Amino acid sequence: MVALCVFLFHMLGSEIAQFFLNIFMSSVHDRIIVFYLTGIMNFFLFTLVLFCWHRLRGCLFSLASRVCLYIACIHIVLKMLELVARGYFDYHELKTLYIVTVWLCNLTMTFAISVYPFRETCSYLSKAAKS
Repeated sequence: MVALCVFLFHMLGSEIAQFFLNIFMSSVHDRIIVFYLTGIMNFFLFTLVLFCWHRLRGCLFSLASRVCLYIACIHIVLKMLELVARGYFDYHELKTLYIVTVWLCNLTMTFAISVYPFRETCSYLSKAAKS
């Protein structure tokens, strides 16, 4: 479930970002504000869909899904920080911090998703060996 949500919202977010960066707006300032607001909405919808999907299925949150939810919250805070810094105060000095943090968040999310199947397989095999 988590891998599907991450994939869909990553693809959706990148396409929406490119769409809003390429549309005609009166100023670059407006594009910056719309870009970061759509990013915030995309990650908020990701957390909402993932949470509702788990609740509707009645299953518990795995470690991978909790890590992805926490990372999504970090992404939302980063987008808000960039919205305020770049959109409202025209301060662009946090670009390096933003890029490094987003890379670390994306790598952590990818690692959490990719480790989950191996962990579950090892758990299944150890239970089968004990029986």
